[in-house]
Amino acid sequence: MKTIEIPTLQNIVVQYEQATALSRLVAGLLDLFLVSLGWLALYMALLFTDVLNFLASVPVAIFSWMLLYLLYHVICDVWNIGQTPGKSVIGIQTVRLDGRPLRWSDAFLRALLLLVDGLFSFSFLGVLLIQTNPRSQRLGDMAAHTTVINTRSTRSVSLSSVLDICTADNHAVTYPQVCQLSESDMLLVRAVLLRWKQYPNPAHQQTALRLAERLAHLLKVSPPKSTDTYEFLETLLRDYIVLTR
Repeated sequence: MKTIEIPTLQNIVVQYEQATALSRLVAGLLDLFLVSLGWLALYMALLFTDVLNFLASVPVAIFSWMLLYLLYHVICDVWNIGQTPGKSVIGIQTVRLDGRPLRWSDAFLRALLLLVDGLFSFSFLGVLLIQTNPRSQRLGDMAAHTTVINTRSTRSVSLSSVLDICTADNHAVTYPQVCQLSESDMLLVRAVLLRWKQYPNPAHQQTALRLAERLAHLLKVSPPKSTDTYEFLETLLRDYIVLTR
């Protein structure tokens, strides 16, 4: 299992499991099927119009399909935060290596080069690059400075997993200002805590400490001592759940 460290917008480095070539290939095939289905539906809708005579040309038909394929990937990657429907079903996501949101130019480069290392090479080139590249990058990823991560290994973390042990009856709120944070912020806290608990090494401890210091600054509270980092983050998480549920 290959992993990669991606910084968040809060400058906290989080470790993710990289998506396998197989999962990316299956997601790509699902997307290919959806695009072809959509193109066929459009083709059938134009069956009784003059436009069909134009689309009946094989080169034009191929070009229109490829255009739809490119638009599908570009729009889904940008509007759905790096996930096409195929990626969403499989549980993988495209992310930038610097942790910033995907831009239109990034999505376009990835989609354009997908024709090269995906369609035109029958995915052989793409799979080869993903398997051999330390960041699991194909050509499109290299050009756009992106990679694909497994969301289910990290994002399977959910706030609902602690709801049963955290209610207003059994937890007194310490930091009411935690409501300023978003649920995605708290999912990050939960993920960091789980990683640290699962792998109690200095690297994960340092990540948790940096996250705690950053959140303390945002909430305008005193940062915890290094020995109290876990308790501080866990308290924030419990406070958030009690106040927002």
